[in-house]
Amino acid sequence: MKAVLRQLFLLTMPLFITTNFSGVLYAAELSGYHPGDVFVTRNADESDNTTPGFWNHVAVYVGQDVYGKHLVVEGQIAPGKVIYSQLSEFIARYPHIRLLRLRMGNTQTFVDTAIRQIGTPYRKLASFPVFLRPPERGNNCLSVVRRCYINTFNVDPRWRLPDDLMESPTFKIEAEKLP
Repeated sequence: MKAVLRQLFLLTMPLFITTNFSGVLYAAELSGYHPGDVFVTRNADESDNTTPGFWNHVAVYVGQDVYGKHLVVEGQIAPGKVIYSQLSEFIARYPHIRLLRLRMGNTQTFVDTAIRQIGTPYRKLASFPVFLRPPERGNNCLSVVRRCYINTFNVDPRWRLPDDLMESPTFKIEAEKLP
């Protein structure tokens, strides 16, 4: 069984091996992502893992553009703002990724909120205050997701670190790319 799964993985070049709760592994293709999915990542270079906790970055999958490119919205230090990134480039950047999926809620509101954050300034510690500052004062990657959650569920989850998403009952782990 393991050999078949490994061969399937190598032939189709999926980006994730996932596990359902019965322990069965399967491959997920690009088309398996849903707008509103959240990617939680860890950098390859340990010296770049400067935030507290294991996970250090998040992004929201917002779907395809008019050219068919899969896009995520993420806050980035360079260029110093919230940006669109191509999903394939995003996934190539990180060796360890978890894909979280909303268990409930309006994913369109979640996605629309992420898109509205495009172009807002980057602010490294934007998610640390108990109450979020206005977006014009800056977002980091997690505050983008936190704003999406607030606009979708009308409550602030007060996440301060990407690790906090792992504890949220609103998300389920849908897939994982291992280093």
